[in-house]
Amino acid sequence: MTTKPPLRWPGGKTRLLTQLLPLIRPHTIFVEALIAQPGLTGLQQAARYLLRNRLSFGGTGNSFAVCRSHAQPSRAAVLDKLRALNARLDKVAVENISYERLFKNYDSPGTFWFCDPPYTVGEVDTYAAWDQERMEGFAQAVAGLQGDWLVTVNDTPENRALFRGHDIRPVVTNSGAVNRRTRPDATFGELIIRRRWKRASAAQALPLAA
Repeated sequence: MTTKPPLRWPGGKTRLLTQLLPLIRPHTIFVEALIAQPGLTGLQQAARYLLRNRLSFGGTGNSFAVCRSHAQPSRAAVLDKLRALNARLDKVAVENISYERLFKNYDSPGTFWFCDPPYTVGEVDTYAAWDQERMEGFAQAVAGLQGDWLVTVNDTPENRALFRGHDIRPVVTNSGAVNRRTRPDATFGELIIRRRWKRASAAQALPLAA
């Protein structure tokens, strides 16, 4: 059963779950690095943030999402999601550290990494885009991991070149960061990249587009 996140945030991967989940190979430990969803401190602050997030356009918290076709999101449904999330995160550790330190702490042959770094284009209120130099450093660090990994990044020629030699699947999704009434057909190109082992067996090979 998939637990839906209680918060909305730009760059979330809910729309890609059906494509991502089948690509996760067997592992001993699963680690997700570079989570863009913002953290919370203080009970009342968290409650206010959650309400603003759910009622704002794109989850930014600085606007009000006007809708003429259906009611506002159910507060009761949000509580149900929080209860489900509480159960899902049992035995899960959440740490606010750099990906470099995370790699050092948890990398092993039995680790499976899912990494969703900031994109190298565009700006949103919740996080800043990476420049190409920082993405290059990240790609080098990922290539040096002992464990298996899956990375999602924005689709650019530079990012394709950085991960050349691995299995790359380009995908196009509807953009949730634009006004759907004024730009109903807005889309965004992303890359799903899975590690290609040098001695991969035929069973490990993926029919992905390079």
